[in-house]
Amino acid sequence: MILRLAANLDAEIFSEVLSNIVLIGASTRFLGFPERFSSELKDALRKEGKVKEAEKAVVAYHLEEVVWKGAAHFATTKIFDELSLSKGAYDDGGSSLISKSCFSWDLKS
Repeated sequence: MILRLAANLDAEIFSEVLSNIVLIGASTRFLGFPERFSSELKDALRKEGKVKEAEKAVVAYHLEEVVWKGAAHFATTKIFDELSLSKGAYDDGGSSLISKSCFSWDLKS
């Protein structure tokens, strides 16, 4: 699924996404899951001929702090301002604005 989603991204963003994968949720606590996920992702990338991307792929799973690190990193990316909504916009448009925004993002531009 990760590769299908990432395939629709611009090459620069694709590389950025692969180097910043964050696993969260209870299932990520299964013994060996993060390592297996990382290994299988890298194998799939190599099979598609994306050897350089496979070497850059980094999967973070330090659950105690990973959400904060991911959010902090995302806030420093150049697409953060384009993808985020201001409090004023949310107050004006409500929660339906989030769905409209999420499905209208063009991550290739």
